[in-house]
Amino acid sequence: MKAALFALLAARAFAADAWHWKAPEAPVLIGGAVAVEADLAVPDGFRLYPALVNQEKGSFEILDVANLDGGKSVRVTLSVFALGRQILPPLRWTLKDARGTVREIESPPLSLIVNPPKPVEGESGELRDIKPPLEAVLWPWMLGLLGAVLVIGALGYWVETRRRGTPLPETAKPAESRTPEQIAFAELDALVNLSMPVKEYYDSLSDILRRYLERRVRIPALTMTTYDLRRALVRADADAAARQEIKALLDRCDLAKFARHSPSESESEKAREDARAIVRRLTPRPAPSPEKALP
Repeated sequence: MKAALFALLAARAFAADAWHWKAPEAPVLIGGAVAVEADLAVPDGFRLYPALVNQEKGSFEILDVANLDGGKSVRVTLSVFALGRQILPPLRWTLKDARGTVREIESPPLSLIVNPPKPVEGESGELRDIKPPLEAVLWPWMLGLLGAVLVIGALGYWVETRRRGTPLPETAKPAESRTPEQIAFAELDALVNLSMPVKEYYDSLSDILRRYLERRVRIPALTMTTYDLRRALVRADADAAARQEIKALLDRCDLAKFARHSPSESESEKAREDARAIVRRLTPRPAPSPEKALP
């Protein structure tokens, strides 16, 4: 008991006295990746073993962790999804030596100022409504009335045909023969040739990915928020790496649609290729043939 208490106190003392965060060189933008480094005094014979990738800490998401300078410093790449002053909570780390001795340490909290993306030239940068206010128009009512007349006419035709005993012509819609992957790749290929604004482009890209998830994973992805969709993918036991890629891509689509963030053409091309990679990752692998399964 005393040994465990001493180890805990030693780890806290190490974190407080020997861990020094450096301020990031570039401004921290919401949703963007930023790298922060820290100098640390690792005890002789020990080495730092970070295991923090793809973990969420409040409004932070840890993207990558790397040792620098032979383990004397560390770089943490992360994304922040909230504006203003944000506090990265203390992180747990592991120290090991050649004999297998393990120490658990804790880094101090880190304060960052998160800025919104730069507004497009000619725009104020303020948040706006997702959709403009609805206006009263008459043409939907006219279309609804026309549709009701057509339905009544078709119903009367069907009743009269049944009464006379004349069979109705077959108008069955042919079944879709393509796989969900073939449909998704065809829609992504068509997206290249469509001339549309950036926000509509990312809206279409998000819908293509969500429709594919509906066909492949059998979840109502089109009607879900990004948060609810990620929880549904966890319940469906979808590939863990694919879940992280889906969340990152949908977050970028949301930033482009709602936060006045204008990605470049190369970023838009990479987003489409990331969607292709997600589809390939979720494509079921063919079962091995019986001949290959034999030793």
